[in-house]
Amino acid sequence: MIEYLTKQKGNDHAITNLPGLGKRRKGRSGSQGRIEKARDAICRYLNRRFGAPSSDLQRVVQKISDQETLDNLMEELFALNTLDEARKIVRASS
Repeated sequence: MIEYLTKQKGNDHAITNLPGLGKRRKGRSGSQGRIEKARDAICRYLNRRFGAPSSDLQRVVQKISDQETLDNLMEELFALNTLDEARKIVRASS
């Protein structure tokens, strides 16, 4: 799993470093690489938009393995306004 949690403001945690963005990992198929890039992009967006409170959603996103689901999720997330809306969308997709 490509997930690095860092401590921020007391006990809050956020995913702040997702290595390998844009790089194909050795031994991975092209479709697996696209899935990982989509996961990483969604997690970076959630972290940038909502910070530490979105770390639970980022963990859920890292478990999604269907490219179409990730693509749809990304489109839906860009249109939302609140973290609660994001939670509903991510949970419905997983």
